[in-house]
Amino acid sequence: MNINLAIYAGIAVLLVFLCFQNSNLKRINEDLENEKLNLIRANENLNLVINELENDHQVALDVLAGANKQKEVITKVITKEKIITKQKEGNESIPAVIFDTSNFILDRLRTSDLPNQSNKTQNTK
Repeated sequence: MNINLAIYAGIAVLLVFLCFQNSNLKRINEDLENEKLNLIRANENLNLVINELENDHQVALDVLAGANKQKEVITKVITKEKIITKQKEGNESIPAVIFDTSNFILDRLRTSDLPNQSNKTQNTK
């Protein structure tokens, strides 16, 4: 009979131990679920930030492309101006050509600024 009591006592201790482990594992599982939700929220926030950065990067690329186009126009006009100056040395019409070229550059820059400004307002909306 003492052996039966020892077996029952051992089984009782084992059940208490298993119940304790079960509650401990449930608590750990809940903590992990909460951590998972926090990580999902953090991931969503990071994705939003990445999207904003990609949009800003695209806007910057568009601005650089516009600046590059303006540079090309100015470079072409200046090159043309140098060719005209070399071809017409001693001619009195050179200052007028340079003045007209300067106006062309300014007009071209003004007209290219207008689409960029409308793009900026569209991007901010």
